[in-house]
Amino acid sequence: MVITKEGHILKFFIQLIIILALVEGLFFSFGLDPELSIVLGVLFVLVALQARMIVRRLNIKKSRSVPDAARAANVIKNLKKASTAPKQNVSSEKLDSGVFAQFESNLKRQSAQSPAPKKQKDEDVIVSLSTKADKSNTATTAVHKPEPAEEAPTTESKIEKKQRLESLRKLNKSIKVDPIGSLFDDIDENLETKPEDPVGSKPKVLPADLPIPSNEFLTGKDLASSPDEEEGIELAIKMAIKEFEEANHEESLAIIRQYTQNPNKKVETTEQTVQLVELKANNEFELGQYDKAAQTYQEIVTQHISKSSPDFLPLLERFIDKFKDVELEKHAIHFMFTALNEYRQMHDHLKMDATYDDIETAYRQTEDWPRLIQTYQNHLSIKKVLKDYEGQLDLLDQLGKLLYDQGDEDKSRKCYKQRLVVEKEMERMDRKA
Repeated sequence: MVITKEGHILKFFIQLIIILALVEGLFFSFGLDPELSIVLGVLFVLVALQARMIVRRLNIKKSRSVPDAARAANVIKNLKKASTAPKQNVSSEKLDSGVFAQFESNLKRQSAQSPAPKKQKDEDVIVSLSTKADKSNTATTAVHKPEPAEEAPTTESKIEKKQRLESLRKLNKSIKVDPIGSLFDDIDENLETKPEDPVGSKPKVLPADLPIPSNEFLTGKDLASSPDEEEGIELAIKMAIKEFEEANHEESLAIIRQYTQNPNKKVETTEQTVQLVELKANNEFELGQYDKAAQTYQEIVTQHISKSSPDFLPLLERFIDKFKDVELEKHAIHFMFTALNEYRQMHDHLKMDATYDDIETAYRQTEDWPRLIQTYQNHLSIKKVLKDYEGQLDLLDQLGKLLYDQGDEDKSRKCYKQRLVVEKEMERMDRKA
């Protein structure tokens, strides 16, 4: 009885329904609700089907990987039959003894008929290797090798083999070869050496139109470029100014140091040099490095610009104003005294008066009281020249108080007496007015 594919499917579904009914009855027997037992039964059946599919796939893979045992047995059986099969074309009959006798007689007859090797004449045979040798000579100088004798059978005696090798050695020795110069007959070069110049002869003078011989051995100095210094400093200034305007002060300083701190570069004082060094000081000032900035400004005043230059005093005033703007006059004391000396030579008492005010502010910042006392006294003389009575009174008050704080009551009392004199002078000037 053959069961079709539809029969298998029908059988499978019947079994499935039976299993489902049994499972539901089992769950229902435990006192579960009918709906819950149905759901659990369905889940159980689904899990069983999934497990069956997994087992079936594993069996299929296993059957593919394991070779058929019957097929392997047939292959082994065929190999055994092939190894035990008798070899064909092999005669088991014994050879007749007359065959060997006939073979030996034929061998002797063949060796008797073969001609003996001719002796090589003692004539010299010259082989020319030149590419320009005449064709007529090639016919006479060609070596005719003896025709190779028929190969002797494997039963050739050792004596005959030794004689044949000895004859070949003699033939090789008798062949002569042309000298190696014949290999280069086609090269036509004049190799005659020119006579050397006698000792003490004058060197030859090259004509003026010949080019100068080149130096084939170049060094690093020959390859080093030498750009124009003026173009180099202009480029450095432009790059440094660009970085300064963009507030990249560190980058601007790096560009300036790369140009100014080169040990192989001698920086000469020019307008561009002063501009570059001042730009360096401005970068340090913006970074809050006031001591370095003051030193760099001082370098410009002492090294790159002279006092006779018309730009000397305006440059000092610009440096002083920079520190005054941030109320750090203490870093500009050296510039103030230099400017004060220039104003004294110019008899500009008003500028001297203003510079003394700045110096007094700087000494108060540094709390250098002895120098501040001396500055007050010098400042009083300028106030007297200017006939600034109000200014004199103010200075006397500050000086007397400072002396009293320092413990010098006598000088403080003198300041008070001098103040009274200034007040009387003020009253007298008012009456005249």
